[in-house]
Amino acid sequence: ADTSGQKLAPYFLQALRLIMQWADDLEERLPLVINFSYGFAAGPKDGTHIIEREIDALVRARNQRGAPTIVVLPAGNNFESRTTALVSLKGGQTQELTWIIPPDDETDNYLEIYVEAPGDIGAAAPAVDLKLTPPNGIPILHAPRSDGKLQVLCDGEWPVAGIYFDRMMAVDGMNRQRFFIAVNRTLDRRGKARPAASGRWRLAVAGKGEGTTRVRLFIQRDDTPSGYRRRGRQSYFDHPAAYQRDPAAGSYDQLCATDGEAIGPMTHSGTLSAIANGETPIVVGAAEGVDSSPPAAYTSSGPTETREGPDISAVVDQSPALKGVMAAGTLSGSVVTMSGTSAAAPQVTRLIADRLACERDRYYSAGVFDPGKLLVDLPCEVVAFDQQHPQLGGMVVQRKRPDHIPRRKYPSTS
Repeated sequence: ADTSGQKLAPYFLQALRLIMQWADDLEERLPLVINFSYGFAAGPKDGTHIIEREIDALVRARNQRGAPTIVVLPAGNNFESRTTALVSLKGGQTQELTWIIPPDDETDNYLEIYVEAPGDIGAAAPAVDLKLTPPNGIPILHAPRSDGKLQVLCDGEWPVAGIYFDRMMAVDGMNRQRFFIAVNRTLDRRGKARPAASGRWRLAVAGKGEGTTRVRLFIQRDDTPSGYRRRGRQSYFDHPAAYQRDPAAGSYDQLCATDGEAIGPMTHSGTLSAIANGETPIVVGAAEGVDSSPPAAYTSSGPTETREGPDISAVVDQSPALKGVMAAGTLSGSVVTMSGTSAAAPQVTRLIADRLACERDRYYSAGVFDPGKLLVDLPCEVVAFDQQHPQLGGMVVQRKRPDHIPRRKYPSTS
């Protein structure tokens, strides 16, 4: 499993450089729009991820020499995944959460906790006390007490979980601390690791000192991509306050009250992809093609440390019941439905490419890119909002169905 994109980053960044080199070989100032439909659930979410920093650097370098370059990223599909929590603690306060790790999970599970330390606590020591209690009665795992240390939980002689503590500088210059928790897979078919217990792992976070400490918790993405044999099973948070009534569906699975106020630590806010918080990319959300273009239920939301939300959205789902947009299939003449923000990003990518092909220099001046002007000029129908929507951005683009794509057909009910 890839914990925070560290394994993927070199391959993706090398591919990005090769694409830019290919464009330069064709024409030195060739406009280039790159879509990268992938993302992570956990990370600092402040533009300091290695992929975010390199995207910004590569795009700026090409723009500064007069070659219009844009990278388009999906917002993510984690709005309803129950993998994000936000806690504010004062000294002596404790917040408890349950981390549910499912059975038959053949991939390891990761949880990243970011702590903004108040000024009266030394940055070298943890600003919070952290303990993780397994579901099967083996000893409690406590967090390390100093920077760069690791505490390991063993079942007999076998390690099954660990907590690593380190510190870093946030984008705003504040001290930030990170706890990185890893728990073994709950099913191992190859005998290479002792499986961890599935079930309810209890996490307790306690504040220290006099000031208020802000704690953000992100469970890393662990699902298996479509089309591959299922190995990973997504773990998630649970809390007694996370079962509010949804007035639209009538179900009891909402994380907030009807007025949008958070009740417990679990939240929909800040679920934006962990590699979509840089300065240069255009981030795309997914909308439904009904009146007022509401966000698709899964579309990740801002705000994060550096973004209010996506820049723009595209219609992907026809309605809450009709998911997906029609796309070309693998076989000749076939079509399939594709859903998610990864299906929205390519639509916006094509529109941006068409716009740049017409007027490449209109949106660039001395290497400075004006995304607002470009997005407004996209050749399609636009639903604009008075203010930035945390799931949709400033507008939703709607494209008419091309004549060569057949309409959906449904079996007769008679």
